Amino acid sequence: MKFIVVATIVALASTFLVQTQAQCVPSSCRCDGRPAGRICGDGSSNCPWGDVFQCNSDGHTCNFGRRQSCVDCGKLSCP
Repeated sequence: MKFIVVATIVALASTFLVQTQAQCVPSSCRCDGRPAGRICGDGSSNCPWGDVFQCNSDGHTCNFGRRQSCVDCGKLSCP
């Protein structure tokens, strides 16, 4: 019985996590010279200020959308 309860909780938790993750939409932002990873758009290279972008190693990017820290301080997290 405990196994069923634990299995149900794990299944519900994983479903919740998948549904709450932000979608990364393909973007025309260019990560020229930037390493792969997430960055805040700075208004240059077609990367709008305040949005979070994923720079991929193949040069393609996607946009996670607006993040308040990118708007407030231009970084993924403000001090």
